[in-house]
Amino acid sequence: MRQAFVRQLLEAAKEDPNIILITGDLGYGVLDEFAKTLPLQFINAGVAEQTMASLAGGLASLKKKVFIYSIGNFSTLRCLEQIRNDICSMNHSVTVVSVGAGFSYGPQGYTHYAIEDISVMRSISKMNVYCPSDSYEVSVVLTKILNEGKPSYLRLGKGGEPLLHQSNLSSDFEDGVTLRSGPDATMIFTGAIGSQVLHAADILSSTGIEVEVISFPQVSPISVRKIQRAT
Repeated sequence: MRQAFVRQLLEAAKEDPNIILITGDLGYGVLDEFAKTLPLQFINAGVAEQTMASLAGGLASLKKKVFIYSIGNFSTLRCLEQIRNDICSMNHSVTVVSVGAGFSYGPQGYTHYAIEDISVMRSISKMNVYCPSDSYEVSVVLTKILNEGKPSYLRLGKGGEPLLHQSNLSSDFEDGVTLRSGPDATMIFTGAIGSQVLHAADILSSTGIEVEVISFPQVSPISVRKIQRAT
């Protein structure tokens, strides 16, 4: 998902000089092409996430479309006050991008776990929260973010997630996206865990239980209509 995000953002930034990417001293290799191709639209803020978020808010006040990029808990919890005050309260076009959600950076220890970020970011007024499940959902979500120009949180897997979609995905996905049909039960998920959920559905199918599987790429704001209809 990381590579899909950076590739699409780079192509969009080539057409729009107002798109700015800021990293918190992270993403070497993944962000190198963006930095080399558009050096005037790329900033390495260093290990200073609070400064990175405030800088993004300032640039957005000048009509820039800013993306800040770091490991899940670093781009959210470390600079939460700045996200709340300098970005969301001002309704600025800043997208907080995190990689390595959940326990992806397990060997680095608890300081690198992003396990509270979704609930925390959902609690902030005006913040849209997106958790795509594969590179296809990343593409649709990023297009939506660029078109809307609102404060957003984009939660990405660390990499290597399999492609789950086989057909076109509308940007109107508040009701979720059905990946598999089944009359017996419904499993609902968000984010990079999608392949495991579909695998669980296959196991259930082998026992005669056919379940519906629904992905929710957007979790705030979220519509519960689909959930209500499925229960």
